[in-house]
This record gives sequence, C-alpha cells and structure tokens, in this order.
Amino acid sequence: MATANFGKIQIGIYVEIKRSDDTTICGMFGTIFAPPLEAE
Repeated sequence: MATANFGKIQIGIYVEIKRSDDTTICGMFGTIFAPPLEAE
C-alpha cells in the first residue's frame, strides 16, 4: 500500500519537474524515481 502510494508521489514529482524544466533535473529524477518512464 505504502509503496504504491509513494510511487504515485514520485511520478507526481517527476511530472512537476518536467513541466518546469525538462533538462538535467528531469533526467535525474526520471532515473532515480521512475526508470519505467525513462525507458518509455
């Protein structure tokens, strides 16, 4: 439960940063938080 909820938070952070600055920071968070999104 907690893991799934945390995953949603991670994706939310990833999206927010991508909207704000889709450069180095976005790539960094994509690698740390959401490897599947990075691969996709």
